[in-house]
Amino acid sequence: HFSIWQQVLAQHGHELTAQAYEAELSGLPSLHNAQKLVEKHNLATTPDTLSKQKYDAMSAYLAQTAHPALPGVKPLLKALKAQGVTLAIVTGAPRAHILSTLAEHGWNDIFTHAITADDVPRTKPYPEPYTVALKLLGLRPDEAFAIEDTQTGMTAARAAGLACVVVPHALSQNQDFSQATARAADLAEAVAWGLEAQR
Repeated sequence: HFSIWQQVLAQHGHELTAQAYEAELSGLPSLHNAQKLVEKHNLATTPDTLSKQKYDAMSAYLAQTAHPALPGVKPLLKALKAQGVTLAIVTGAPRAHILSTLAEHGWNDIFTHAITADDVPRTKPYPEPYTVALKLLGLRPDEAFAIEDTQTGMTAARAAGLACVVVPHALSQNQDFSQATARAADLAEAVAWGLEAQR
């Protein structure tokens, strides 16, 4: 998302640094970010138009390749599926963007549900995406846990009553994760923590 926003903003004659992205945009909905960027740079466009440009740029990117999988994710997901662990994706991204990535990585049969920005009136940091996921899965909050990589996602999970393990990345590592249930170095550690907590 960072590189796509860089491309979109460059079309309007402005740069986006990693520091600014982490502090102001990382993990937040595209329209929210478009509003901030239009105001900050006094862009001669509307937030809706800028958000659409970002959507189109991401769609073009995903038409060529999928979102890259983090190291170790593929065997981890396969092992969890074999163990009978129920998995769902809860994302602030549009459904079309998620479906292309799931198909590209061969993950359509790994996740029971995918809750996207198209499925809820308000996406992260609001709890609705997670409350919808819990309803679809037929679970109470204490019967599941979330893994998130941004403050925005953590806030949504905690607001829905879920335990949340955070695995920050390079563009979120300095965000406020004080409300997280736990912090892990990687996804395998996060999953191990969550499964142990559910026992």
